[in-house]
Amino acid sequence: MRLLRLTIACIIFGFITTVAVAWGLAAWLPQRNWPQQDLYRTNPVGMIHVAEYESAEATRRTISTIPLDGKPHLPFVCAIDQAPGINSVMSSSRMIPDDRWGFIPGQYGADSYASNRCEHATGWPLVAGWYGVTTLNAAYVIDGGVQLHSSRTGTLPTLNASKVRALPLRPIWTGLATNAAFYAIVWLGFAYGVSSVLRVKRRRHGMCVRCAYDLRGLRGEQPCPECGLPPPPAVYPRA
Repeated sequence: MRLLRLTIACIIFGFITTVAVAWGLAAWLPQRNWPQQDLYRTNPVGMIHVAEYESAEATRRTISTIPLDGKPHLPFVCAIDQAPGINSVMSSSRMIPDDRWGFIPGQYGADSYASNRCEHATGWPLVAGWYGVTTLNAAYVIDGGVQLHSSRTGTLPTLNASKVRALPLRPIWTGLATNAAFYAIVWLGFAYGVSSVLRVKRRRHGMCVRCAYDLRGLRGEQPCPECGLPPPPAVYPRA
């Protein structure tokens, strides 16, 4: 029963840690000079362009339509702080963006106009949560996230999209489950490590290894008066 309670507690702490890490990265991870990958696809209304910026802890991507007979509107051209063309590659191996999260993969594969949009996912070791950024009345609007006061949305084009930050509320189930399991194992190992150290320390000082009751002065075969834990069996050397 004690092991079951400890395991459940570690699973809960693993989930909390997963959310805390994703939120901390969304709030404080520098969005600067990440490797960029560009995806292009032509459909009946124009050319669909996806720019994806990725680090070990986050992915930020944008989508826009370059019309065949009109002027493009690109509010997310500065999605992160990045020098033009740095680390940029055009992908031919990937036909669509990662479709485990976000609305951009569906827009990229459709034969219709893709509305301008930015999506941001964070987490470690896998991305576990995401939010989106759209435009309304010449201003950035966050959906699926809690806007941070330090990065107020504002009127275009005076506010750089790289400054827009929010705490993600939309889960990426694969990353959420994987990260929660990873951190649960970490918490479980930490709990066992602390427990082992305490048991050794209490045994050396003549205390009960379970409840720390002072056992000095009791007979060796007498159980702990506080919690009833029997003494460890005597170990005799082999003949």
